[in-house]
Amino acid sequence: MIKAALFDMDGLLLDTEPIWGVVMREKAEAHGIIVPMNRIRETAGLRIIEVCHYWQRNFPWPDGLFPENLADEIVDGVIAMSKKQATVLPGVEGLLASLQKEGWKTGLASSSPLRMIRELIDFFGIAPYFEAVISADTAALGKPHPEVYLQCAAALGVGAHQCVVLEDTVNGCIAAKAARMKALAVPHYEWAHDPRFSIADKTVNTLEGIDAAGLERVLQG
Repeated sequence: MIKAALFDMDGLLLDTEPIWGVVMREKAEAHGIIVPMNRIRETAGLRIIEVCHYWQRNFPWPDGLFPENLADEIVDGVIAMSKKQATVLPGVEGLLASLQKEGWKTGLASSSPLRMIRELIDFFGIAPYFEAVISADTAALGKPHPEVYLQCAAALGVGAHQCVVLEDTVNGCIAAKAARMKALAVPHYEWAHDPRFSIADKTVNTLEGIDAAGLERVLQG
């Protein structure tokens, strides 16, 4: 049986999720857009262009500013700050090496723009582990819609029933289950008690100590 592991990036592979929050708020406020942090957190897992359109609809928005321009500013800021402050999260490289050794197919399916994904996985040295890298940029709808995970499975040449998705957000877990895939949730500690993570097949605090055999148990459970 072919087995495939599909990874989110921000907050799952790299500790970039807090950086998104800081940069989003900083760039919004520079244009006079005031977004409370709790409203930023509730958009976790969405594409940044969707977030900017959401802000435009729900908060005072300056004339002449296009959501696409603000989204580009935010992405540039996140890339720059991530290179200075982010790290590969604990357990990630060990798990990726174990999957590679055991012959698993591995894919990356993220809501982040492709240019950001490519730049950061190259910068942090984990790009060679992934046989397919898919951005929700190419999907009609981002997470929690399942399209990005279905595209990733198709790129790997596997069926949904052969995939286990690793996610740190509720929206990502919803996308995985909507794609009819198994889901392993690894939420940020601030979100760990969110009851909505019960949608996942299994929830853990960290990827440390998890190897290919551990993921196989999730896939077969």
